[in-house]
Amino acid sequence: RRRSAGWAAFLASWPAESPSLAVSCEPDELRALLAASADPGIRRLGTDGEELASLSAESCAHVSSLYAAARDAAEAAYCSGSLPSEASFRRAYGLVSSRCLVLTTRAHGRRTLLVPLLDFANHEAEPAAFFSFAAATASGPAIRLQAARPL
Repeated sequence: RRRSAGWAAFLASWPAESPSLAVSCEPDELRALLAASADPGIRRLGTDGEELASLSAESCAHVSSLYAAARDAAEAAYCSGSLPSEASFRRAYGLVSSRCLVLTTRAHGRRTLLVPLLDFANHEAEPAAFFSFAAATASGPAIRLQAARPL
């Protein structure tokens, strides 16, 4: 892709590789990343070793099972040659799932959703907003973003 001069400095500031996401890490690697964080709240997460290792192992197993299902579906459709490696699949899954919201509604149960623009909210250690599902609004069902404190 051609880079315009106006974006060159911004694009040059990006790291060559994106950082590891929790869903991509083995338990020991995740502990090390958390311990190395400059954020004290995140460092504290690294001290809960057993719980963290369990969550990381559960996440890795879940993504591996999704990859196995995708591989089986690709083979059944005779297009297994187009399937990415498990490492690439894990990275793509992590990038998408890290942007998702999980909502529970009476009518639809627990749902994982990728809501355009709403995924950019709440990038602080102390959340400034929360989201909720509203079944009855003037224009139908909606996902709302509400301030948790004066902004």
